[in-house]
Amino acid sequence: MELRVGPRAAGHHHNSTGAPMLESATTSMSLKTDQIAGALRIEIHPRLADKLGISDGDWATAETRRGAITLKAQVVTTIRPDTIFIPYHWAGRKSVNQLTVAAQDPISKIPQYKVCGCRVRKADAAPEYAAQLEPQQ
Repeated sequence: MELRVGPRAAGHHHNSTGAPMLESATTSMSLKTDQIAGALRIEIHPRLADKLGISDGDWATAETRRGAITLKAQVVTTIRPDTIFIPYHWAGRKSVNQLTVAAQDPISKIPQYKVCGCRVRKADAAPEYAAQLEPQQ
């Protein structure tokens, strides 16, 4: 299967999605998403964060030609300097899948949600949803 991560133009980085490392198969399904995975965030390497003027806890926006999402940045050294990571367990306006490629493998029919090209920048402000409590909160 060909990965469609888009052109590596100036300012473009890899966006990787997945389950946070602390999650395991033994986690109770009765736990809330935040209890399992911690707060939704954009994980970003210190070198990239410094280059973009983003500090730990700042609001940051990840954007592709398919959509954009604004989340708090978590500066970590456990990621490549050219890659950001966003957990995929949230729905609606917080879903990272709004950024990713929905192309499917022709045999398995599994969508290509794991990686895509993206742009990252320090957000101008917090997103609207940040001020609203959701049912799970």
